[in-house]
Amino acid sequence: TAADAPAVTQTAPQSVRDFVANWEGFESKVYKDTKGIKTIGYGFNLQRAGAKAAIEAVGLNYSRLINGTAEVSRAQASQLMRADLKEAVSNARTFVSNFDKLPHDAQLIVVDMAYNMGLAKLSGFQDFKAALEANDFATAAVEAKDSAWYNQVGRRSVHHVKKLENM
Repeated sequence: TAADAPAVTQTAPQSVRDFVANWEGFESKVYKDTKGIKTIGYGFNLQRAGAKAAIEAVGLNYSRLINGTAEVSRAQASQLMRADLKEAVSNARTFVSNFDKLPHDAQLIVVDMAYNMGLAKLSGFQDFKAALEANDFATAAVEAKDSAWYNQVGRRSVHHVKKLENM
């Protein structure tokens, strides 16, 4: 039950980091994500506002990274992920009013979706949100499946939908 499940904390415990990192995967060199956005590490968007400052804060040269003459280490990628994950947990709480009462697996899924899409895109999932807030996980699964996101993220979305269907 939700009461028995450990809550996803604001500081994002290791289980949350491991869950999201598993679905993001790790790339030491720049790659383009499914939307053609230059990305590094555990899904860090290199084209977003503040990316250059964040990259330089972990000791990397942004220009060298972008042009492929530098790589990110797992430790540096974890540093980049930490702030984004904290924001994803906060966004998940903003998105679903009963977030802290959801089963742990549902919390992990919402945090992962927030990490992957950001709050602006996640906020478009209003029927998914309503289903979660009603603890109707079967409907939440249907709503997640009925989205462009489902077709863009491959095995990640298939896993998440199956988990919701079985709650």
